[in-house]
Amino acid sequence: MKNFILGFSLALFFSSVVVGQSISFIDYSISPTVNGFAGAGAALPVYEGFAVYYNPAQLGAYSQEITAAMATYLTPHKVNPGADLTFYSLALSGGLQFKNAALKSIGAAYWRSSLDYSNPPRIDDAGNVIEESDASSSVNAFSVGGTFSNWVNVYWGLTYKRYSIDVLNNDTGELPGASANANAFDYGLIVEAPFIHPVKSSGGFLNLSVGVAQNNIGGKFDEKYNFDWQNLLPRLLRLGYAISFGYQKIQNDQQFKVLELNLIAEAKDLLIASQDDQLSYEDIWGNLKLYDNLIKLKTTRGVHVLLGGRISFGELLTFGLGKRKYGPDSSRNYLGLAANLQRIIPLVYSGAVNNKYNLRFAFSRLSSYQINYDFWGLEFSYRK
Repeated sequence: MKNFILGFSLALFFSSVVVGQSISFIDYSISPTVNGFAGAGAALPVYEGFAVYYNPAQLGAYSQEITAAMATYLTPHKVNPGADLTFYSLALSGGLQFKNAALKSIGAAYWRSSLDYSNPPRIDDAGNVIEESDASSSVNAFSVGGTFSNWVNVYWGLTYKRYSIDVLNNDTGELPGASANANAFDYGLIVEAPFIHPVKSSGGFLNLSVGVAQNNIGGKFDEKYNFDWQNLLPRLLRLGYAISFGYQKIQNDQQFKVLELNLIAEAKDLLIASQDDQLSYEDIWGNLKLYDNLIKLKTTRGVHVLLGGRISFGELLTFGLGKRKYGPDSSRNYLGLAANLQRIIPLVYSGAVNNKYNLRFAFSRLSSYQINYDFWGLEFSYRK
């Protein structure tokens, strides 16, 4: 091992979105960056701490590129129609990089997310509060991942999660047995193949990446806390692909992407079936259909289709658009913007292309049912 890099990342996330059930936060697009292209994070390598949420294999790509990073994501916590929701996340990641070996990197991460959810109180005619509803949910997770590389890059990852949910009693504010815990695993794989890849020279490039992930694999909550979900975890299957192409330039033996475009498609299946008002887990592939969902890009029963596009100028400014299709006549639109200040100095002075520090701003907006939800983010990173 000739090259040793210890990576460390700290990320904080605050978000606000509408929740129909207290468990729904487990399936949020928590990253403003990935949220900018509809939350399609299974296949396209995204170099930030919370990409592991979508596919644990993202940790392999992240630990290979980033030595140290700190990020914070902030949005208002008050949402319509009257509920208050605050979402907080913390991620710590570390990575080792190797030269002249098939195993290019290996990483480990701890991340935690917590959700506080409060419904507006019900008040009687006399002005007295007759009902209040509050819930607190959290997940602690440990992830490992790495990168194998020869002609193709193979990113892999595995996550262990521990969920805890507490529901406050409406009248007393106590917890009369309304607590639930569960253990779960995520696993994932991303394969990135360069079809056109100029080596140490300027020119066009073309990459294809394919990714698969399963989230929340495991048992059930140890207490039935939610009548709608019963005591099941929302088990998910994510399968997608991304095409990346553009033009790169070599400066001082460093690769600099002058222009990059990403086209992304992903199918996501909630692996839960309902029969006679009873919920149960489906098999490993659920209802996902490769041709219908990922070629024709149509939704089928229980399968959502996520479509995204992204364009980057000089690794400085990135715009994203996305659409999440729930059915033939039901969808939500996303847009994203990221400003990467790492390359400002190289653009002005080419001799500074080895700039190690990066400040990135990210913004994304979800438009749903004529309501807009904004996500904001800042990330500072050090890249050796």
